[in-house]
Amino acid sequence: MRRFLSLLSFFVFFSQISFSQYVTRCKEDGCTSKVAPWQYVHSVTSNGKVKKTKETTHIYTFLPTNYSKEDKKVPAVIICPGGSYHHLGMKHEGYQVAQWFAQNGYAAFVLRYRVSSHGYHHPAMIQDLQLTIALIKKFGNEWIDTTKIGAIGFSAGGHLVLHSGIEKQNYIKNEFPASEKYGLRPNYIMAIYPVVSMEDSIAHQKSRKNLLTKNYTQDDIHQFSIEQNIPDDMPPTFVLACTDDDVVDVRNSRALWQALNNKQINFSSYAELPTGGHGFGMYKNNSETTKDWNERLLKNWLDMIPAINQYPYRESFDEFFNKKRLLVMPDEN
Repeated sequence: MRRFLSLLSFFVFFSQISFSQYVTRCKEDGCTSKVAPWQYVHSVTSNGKVKKTKETTHIYTFLPTNYSKEDKKVPAVIICPGGSYHHLGMKHEGYQVAQWFAQNGYAAFVLRYRVSSHGYHHPAMIQDLQLTIALIKKFGNEWIDTTKIGAIGFSAGGHLVLHSGIEKQNYIKNEFPASEKYGLRPNYIMAIYPVVSMEDSIAHQKSRKNLLTKNYTQDDIHQFSIEQNIPDDMPPTFVLACTDDDVVDVRNSRALWQALNNKQINFSSYAELPTGGHGFGMYKNNSETTKDWNERLLKNWLDMIPAINQYPYRESFDEFFNKKRLLVMPDEN
């Protein structure tokens, strides 16, 4: 427990960085604190007048349940709620997700990243996620295994975490030069009913506009279509979607899965459930098929991937994941 008693000082260390920041108590169950690592002053023009507004990025921390000082370092997960890059579903795609991970032995960080409703577009979102990864690696290595930092995102948040997996550019080096020392990609990724493509045929139009503004180019469409940019060293990726998703076309997830397969990204998995729709988070389930999906599918994957566990491979993995990659598709009958 001693390591976690120093958590507040862990965040206080952020003050050594030249960002406006503060630490406050968090009201959500299981949340110990929230930190604002930086604050932006943003100019908005309205009726010919320029008004300056402040937008604060927040990181909410949830400690692993029943952790003792004798325990080894724990894995971490950064949680990115969805909301079309316009707003954020902080409760069912943020805090509740963190509570589940904490119950399963993870240090969980819910990221309230900047969105378009406050005037922000790319690269604000990826900056916030890269900064969170860098800060955990710099200041959390006493109690977190910094080789086991994952990211889970829902809907547009899924696009964000996938973007962090393919992105090699450091978007925070000017604000945080020390970040050049750290890898800014997660070690494993979970994309839940994700926005994936920017192509007209399947793009989620609101997310594309909020991310890129309405003045995007064909180059932007290619650059931000995840399925067109999977690198050979893409982190292991878990993908979950529903066939009847009426918000983000399920073809987004299918295109991502095909791209992961084409690159032979081992220890990745894809589950497509017949019903469930969109936006069910981890506990808000309206369909029997999505009920307890985290316990039935995600937990098994986390228990077996080398990114979390020490062993590089075991026979049962092949049995469960069909040659290192799992595909669960709805019954076509």
